[in-house]
Amino acid sequence: MGNWVTILRFDMVHEAHMAKTKLESEGIKTIVENELSGQVYNIIRTSDVIKLCVHNNDYEQAFRILKESGYIKDSKTENKLLTKLDKITSKIPLLGKTIFEFRLIILVTILIVLMSLPFIL
Repeated sequence: MGNWVTILRFDMVHEAHMAKTKLESEGIKTIVENELSGQVYNIIRTSDVIKLCVHNNDYEQAFRILKESGYIKDSKTENKLLTKLDKITSKIPLLGKTIFEFRLIILVTILIVLMSLPFIL
């Protein structure tokens, strides 16, 4: 099936579907993840729960289309970093299929353990 990467995150389901429709009109297949969670958590306003994912091979074209359409703005440099981290960590066996936040927690934990080993030994 291939690797899917998160290209953009949304607070509201309808915003994700608008971007999805734009990409699909350009011939790019997309997946909306955490759609139901976004509807449930909308009450407590958890931000960036809903993810718009594209196939790894279509990432560059999808990014260009979303940028031209105004969905991606240059001022959010941290989103580019998170998107890049998501893209890289989605290739890790066993962890790649889990949500990005879980992958990040696991990797930070491993890093802390590895950095503390010299002090323990």
